[in-house]
Amino acid sequence: MNRDHEVLLLTDESPTQQQTQKDLPAIELFQGSFQEIRLFYEHLSKKHDVELQIVTSKWGIIRGTERIQNYGPRKRNFTAEFKNWIKKGNSAEYLIILLPSLLLRYLVKASQGASLSTKFGKIIFVGPPSYAKSVCDSFGASSENFYSFRRVGVTRITKEYRSEIMKIIESTSK
Repeated sequence: MNRDHEVLLLTDESPTQQQTQKDLPAIELFQGSFQEIRLFYEHLSKKHDVELQIVTSKWGIIRGTERIQNYGPRKRNFTAEFKNWIKKGNSAEYLIILLPSLLLRYLVKASQGASLSTKFGKIIFVGPPSYAKSVCDSFGASSENFYSFRRVGVTRITKEYRSEIMKIIESTSK
């Protein structure tokens, strides 16, 4: 199988968690609306190298494969988490951002003054249109390498958007 592209998928946790005492990979622990993320991740992973990172209220930003226990709701200031994420040097050919408004505010604030334009080849943003320009500017993206989709209600990514994002990724070859 030809795995052409590196993709970093950044999303948020689900308030619905599998009730278990065991540690589970984060991607398996989160339930409910997180199912759409899991399906998209699995579909992308069949053809591309994908790293799933999840913004959690307990552990900060973690990999989807990291084993964690279920936990109750917590409040957290994510500016520091996103600053650390930026400093960590994440990079990929594609960055897919699937975050709600609250977390987008933290991401934009944390990225001010950071040099991110060379870390990601293309940025795919699914969120409120009011954040599209801020996110684009925060990452130093141009209109040629920034794709924006409107987030629909609590749905992180619709079936139609999944298909369009796959077309974007597959239309570009290394």
